[in-house]
Amino acid sequence: MVNASSTPSRRRVVIIGCGFGGLEAAKALSTEAVDITLIDRTN
Repeated sequence: MVNASSTPSRRRVVIIGCGFGGLEAAKALSTEAVDITLIDRTN
């Protein structure tokens, strides 16, 4: 049995808006160990 608190978990990032700022933030975070979710009005 694996203890959930002993397993490392990736941080989750939600970026709302895929304009220039949102895309730049996603690009900057793409080299980090995070899960990125982009949400835009025109999904």
